[in-house]
Amino acid sequence: MVTLFIISATFKIYCDMSPGKYIRLLRLEKAKKDILSGMSITQAGFDNGFETSSGFSKAFRKEYGISAREYLKQNKEKLKGEENHE
Repeated sequence: MVTLFIISATFKIYCDMSPGKYIRLLRLEKAKKDILSGMSITQAGFDNGFETSSGFSKAFRKEYGISAREYLKQNKEKLKGEENHE
């Protein structure tokens, strides 16, 4: 019989992370794209499965080492620089 424990352990062996962390990373990556496309940080968190803005903020900072607001600021400057070179 295949149990949830076995599935989770096998996933972790092959992906080097738990299924929960993998899902969280997918949600955070999608939220990063949404933020850069102009969506508010709060809305990006909610739209990508985070139940509270503080939960999204904590997860974002833990994963990337900066706040979502700082990420937006840094990447807006990069996007402006790229637009000026075209």
